[in-house]
Amino acid sequence: MRPIVLFAVFALVAALLHPSAAARTPASFAAIAFHNAVGSFCNHTVYSDLCVKTIVENAPTFKPLNQDTVLAILMSAVDSKAHEAKAFLLGLTKQHTLNSQTRELLRECVETYSNAIGNLADARRAIQARDTGARDALINSMIPNFESCDDGFTEFYLKSPMTAWTNVLKNMVDNCLAIVRMHSPYGPGFHLN
Repeated sequence: MRPIVLFAVFALVAALLHPSAAARTPASFAAIAFHNAVGSFCNHTVYSDLCVKTIVENAPTFKPLNQDTVLAILMSAVDSKAHEAKAFLLGLTKQHTLNSQTRELLRECVETYSNAIGNLADARRAIQARDTGARDALINSMIPNFESCDDGFTEFYLKSPMTAWTNVLKNMVDNCLAIVRMHSPYGPGFHLN
């Protein structure tokens, strides 16, 4: 065998045995397929980066994704984030340095966040009952629930401590609505709000 051919065969064998070749296992192909599927759903959302991040962080495994599983993952993430925000609010209400007006506004925020969490739970029940109209209305109603917290502060020319939470939660809910609208008879651009 010529030395050049021998070298080529040796280089090929070495390349196949190299650790980077092992990186392309069926699991890595599954991960690539998962990320491609995530992208195909999240491209339908306005906040696609948030959508991708939410799914990747909250999907328990590389399970097959469809509209229902993506919506369930996104709704679960909204639920977790809303509970975090409510816990933050409850902590703020216990601060003794706040004036009574601010403390009352925070209590109202706790109530509106509780309403949003309740609407999300009701939306899950509507999904189980296959009631898409109720599902859509309940998910959509969460946005004004979150906004009304900030509105109370704005009314008194105060800065809301919940603005960042409100914005993230509104964007997460909007992503849920975008996934719901993917197969809407009105098309992907149809907005319920």
